[in-house]
Amino acid sequence: MAPDYVICHRSKYAEFTAKLSQAVESFFGPDASASGDYCRMCTVTHAERAVKLMETAVAKDGAKVICGGASS
Repeated sequence: MAPDYVICHRSKYAEFTAKLSQAVESFFGPDASASGDYCRMCTVTHAERAVKLMETAVAKDGAKVICGGASS
């Protein structure tokens, strides 16, 4: 299973996003990109596609990155 979204009531949004960020740091450390356990994209093409999807969501829909934020 590979869930790629979360449904969260807006009254719990702040609490959920704070705990999600804490969980990611707990799993992978303060710099997830330095962790050997943090997943990586299979190909550059797949990574570029994912970055473009996120950039579009931010620009068009007002989405925001709550954890991480770097692509390289």
